Amino acid sequence: MKVVLILSVMIIIIISGCVQQQEVNTDANNGLVIKAFDTDISNIRESDRSFSIHMQVENVGGTTSRVALASLHGANWVPGYIYESLTAYSPLSPPDITVNPPTPGDFREVEWKLPTPDLPEGVIQVYDLTGRVLYEYSTSAVANLNAYMRDEYRRRTDLGETFSNEITCINSNAPVKVCVTGPHPMIVDKFYSDEPVEEYSYRVNFINVGTGMPITHVMNTYTGEVEAVDGLILGRIRVDHPAAFFSDCFGVSGVNEIELTPNDNVKLRKGQETTKQCTIGIDKTLWSERPEDTVTIIFELYYDYYTEKTIPVTITGERGDRRGVFNTEYSPYRYKYPSISERIQSYLRS
Repeated sequence: MKVVLILSVMIIIIISGCVQQQEVNTDANNGLVIKAFDTDISNIRESDRSFSIHMQVENVGGTTSRVALASLHGANWVPGYIYESLTAYSPLSPPDITVNPPTPGDFREVEWKLPTPDLPEGVIQVYDLTGRVLYEYSTSAVANLNAYMRDEYRRRTDLGETFSNEITCINSNAPVKVCVTGPHPMIVDKFYSDEPVEEYSYRVNFINVGTGMPITHVMNTYTGEVEAVDGLILGRIRVDHPAAFFSDCFGVSGVNEIELTPNDNVKLRKGQETTKQCTIGIDKTLWSERPEDTVTIIFELYYDYYTEKTIPVTITGERGDRRGVFNTEYSPYRYKYPSISERIQSYLRS
């Protein structure tokens, strides 16, 4: 009986271990991250003939990545382009912390098997191998602008109420953030000014907060070729209020929604940040008799982004001629691989 009881307890312990809650990794300032990048052999000799590079990638941000490519750089003795699609069969979904228990973001593993290079006997060569992940990502954000009629604002200040001049900006977990600065709160002067529209000028700040750089791929409409543009941000911006509209924002006026295109030149300087001017108008007639309200600016940004890690690989040369190694059966690099631009061009045309 005691034996049966002990076995039952052991089975319960084993089962509980199998269903142990998975660790959920989230990062407010990144999308896809390289969790691991290493080699299977610490000290490589030419006689090893081959070695493997391992990469682990996880989505720790807040949105889904539909296109992601992992590539290897620095193995200059290997012809062709070394890459692997991470989204060939399904996109990389983000972690979901709204359910109980929370679920981790999608995870991918890549392994590249490389031949050892041909080195003179006794030569010890260190190669810096870089693993890069280029992926499509997006940022969702809102900026809430508090607005008051001038009489309401005066009444509150007379009662001792204070107002914050900081605009609340809420961003999804992503490597590119956006925020708005400018006059706050908005004071609607309906009765003390004859102007039908009240205007407020703001600065829209786009900032790279991730561990990599944005480099967005767009189709050149003249040549039909895909081009990589450093720091380029695309997307839509909408002002959400029946009385509000964009008076002068990214060269557009009189609308409540604008689209950011490659021609709008929203590029992060040196891949880090850029600031654009945006004027919002309030139609006093449509504002009506509201004593207070909130004007919300909604951002939907999308871009390509890359992050990378580098490891040193030490290889010792040995006696013997290794030329012609790429004709052997274990080398998968006998063909010309398409570049990332060619890969994405094929994706855009499909």
